[in-house]
Amino acid sequence: MKKATAVLTFLAISLGLLLAIIVGCEEKIDLPSISTLPVTDITSTSAKSGGNITDDGNGAITSRGIVWSTSANPTAENNEGKTIEIPNTGSFTSEMTGLTRNTTYYVRAYATNKAGIAYGNELEFMTEGDSVSITTISVTNITATTAISGGNVTDDGGTDISKRGIGWSTNENPTVDSNDSITSDGFGIGNFVSNLSDLNIATTYYVRAYATNSIGTSYGNQISFTTNDGLPTLVTTEVTEINVTTAKSGGNIINDGGFPIIARGITWNTEENPTLEESYTSDSTGIGEFESSLTRLNSNTKYYVRAYATNIFGTSYGNQQHFTTIIADGTTGTLTDIEGNKYQTVIIGTQEWMAENLKTTHYADGHPLIDGSGAGDIIGDFTTKYYFWYDDDSIAYAQIYGALYTWAAVMNGAASSNTDPSGVQGVCPNGWHIPSELEWSRLIEYLGGTYQAGSKLKESGNEHWVAPNIATNESGFTALPGGHRSPNGSFINITGQAMFWCATEYLSSHSYHYDLQSNYSVIWRNGNDKDEGCSIRCIKD
Repeated sequence: MKKATAVLTFLAISLGLLLAIIVGCEEKIDLPSISTLPVTDITSTSAKSGGNITDDGNGAITSRGIVWSTSANPTAENNEGKTIEIPNTGSFTSEMTGLTRNTTYYVRAYATNKAGIAYGNELEFMTEGDSVSITTISVTNITATTAISGGNVTDDGGTDISKRGIGWSTNENPTVDSNDSITSDGFGIGNFVSNLSDLNIATTYYVRAYATNSIGTSYGNQISFTTNDGLPTLVTTEVTEINVTTAKSGGNIINDGGFPIIARGITWNTEENPTLEESYTSDSTGIGEFESSLTRLNSNTKYYVRAYATNIFGTSYGNQQHFTTIIADGTTGTLTDIEGNKYQTVIIGTQEWMAENLKTTHYADGHPLIDGSGAGDIIGDFTTKYYFWYDDDSIAYAQIYGALYTWAAVMNGAASSNTDPSGVQGVCPNGWHIPSELEWSRLIEYLGGTYQAGSKLKESGNEHWVAPNIATNESGFTALPGGHRSPNGSFINITGQAMFWCATEYLSSHSYHYDLQSNYSVIWRNGNDKDEGCSIRCIKD
């Protein structure tokens, strides 16, 4: 009995000791041991940190992560951000997001077990400001030694812009520390303009805008440009007032190259690309338009002309123009029609005329006209393309006085025209056309006007004109008196009168003609019925 009691007493004592041990163990759970890992990968809106749990305090870790705030000592209950990571001991990494740029934050790691929450050491860091947003403005006003550029700061990155401008270099990607030159153009956001100076002529440069804030310096896009050669830019104006030995041209200096124009004018030669080694004019100085006169030219000669402008860097030339001087008055040539008839031609001013009356009976394409011999009365017939020989006698009159044509035959179906050139070939050979009223008027004006031109146009003497014949024929036109045919069939005033058609009508039944008579120095413009038969003198296209 005593033995059994002793055993029970031993068991009771052992059980009490075991319970005491268990109770004692539960009372020894401590807070975890944790440190905060350094903050890394800092941007304007995010960063990374974490923790390292080196001791769980004899209690299982139930949560861990980091907390942060713009105030010191953030906690799990009082923070601006918190992460929750997989519970465990050892190191872990957490990412902080949604941060405000250019702001100071405080961060601590935390770990929780049955004993409570433990915090690591507090770390302080500052988010970055955003990069400055800036573009480089196109380079303009480029000269040999200067240009204009600039920039546009559209975002300061959250920090005030303390300095801005452009940098340039003959090497790519110039910076504020590596450049040929740099400007300082105020501060803040917005547009700014910068002047590049002291550049070298005909040199390629690279330019970038820059802007500096507390974070650092940002750069705009790179633009390249090349300074000009310092020479002027100009164009040659059209050649006008072309005569036998003179003409006019000139130039327009658009840009002086950045240096004063000390000489300008035109130069010309019979060879292309004339220079100052050939004939030239000197027409004052400065930029803008100027006019020049070409003199001592040869007649019927092709010339090339260019404007020039000179500054201290040298001479530039404008685009090349070309022209041909007029053949001297009285210069003669020949013309052959479809039938092989040959005619003398003559230069009068800027025009070339037939110097004989037309005598063809076919159009240039070979189609025949209608022989009006014996046609008699054709009054009111404005469409038949008649030709006539005076008195229906080709042998006596054709070679000297040519044919007489109705207006329908003359125009060959073309519409009336008063353009210059008229463009109405009509009965004329290829390359020639019926003169318009305007072309007749120019001829008359060139010869001194209505009251003098008649004598200058008529063949002189009395071989073909009846006396008295007031004529000098100084133009070489050699007008011959072919008379005319009336619509009633009668032939009138051979040797006493010349009547030449023009391509201009004034009524559906009438057209103009030009009238010369033996005893007058006048040339008249009169109206004729289109069924009348008159002479023709063609003019060269």
